[in-house]
Amino acid sequence: MKMLEEAGLPNGVINFLPGSGGKVGDPVLSNPNLAGFHFTGSTETFQHIWKSIGNNINNYKTYPRIVGETGGKDFCIAHESVDIEELSTAMIRGAFEFQGQKCSAMSRAYIPTNIWEQLKKVYLSEMETIKVGSPRDFSNFVNAVIDKNAFDSITNYIEFAKMLHQQILFLEVTMMIEGVFY
Repeated sequence: MKMLEEAGLPNGVINFLPGSGGKVGDPVLSNPNLAGFHFTGSTETFQHIWKSIGNNINNYKTYPRIVGETGGKDFCIAHESVDIEELSTAMIRGAFEFQGQKCSAMSRAYIPTNIWEQLKKVYLSEMETIKVGSPRDFSNFVNAVIDKNAFDSITNYIEFAKMLHQQILFLEVTMMIEGVFY
């Protein structure tokens, strides 16, 4: 935002409003001055935004421009000729960079059965070396997630997998320290 201001963009033309949808999104979507909305998040939330803008279209001074970057279930497909170590590294980075909190985070992998055991061995070995901890320590690969809701959501997915008796290959103990969620 500072760069935009330094480039001469008047204050208030573009606003960055991080926060929960109810606190931030709903008041913005009902404002008659809304000219555009750029959203990154879940498909369900973007559909709510789209519907809200449509329902308020007669209240706006102009037609808002809407851009949505919604999350997906990104995946990795491996061929049996793949370099196992490169695949393992790519899977770890794809799934865990930015704590998996990016819309392009890998959440599924399709691996040929004839390379699975070898890949699993390399993957688990690499996972053992990953440091988890404070975002203030740049040697940590996985840091805190954005907030308690994200932490709870991740924890619930883990519990759901356990309830379905799914095999969990690697599970770092999750923790909450001084309001920071790992």
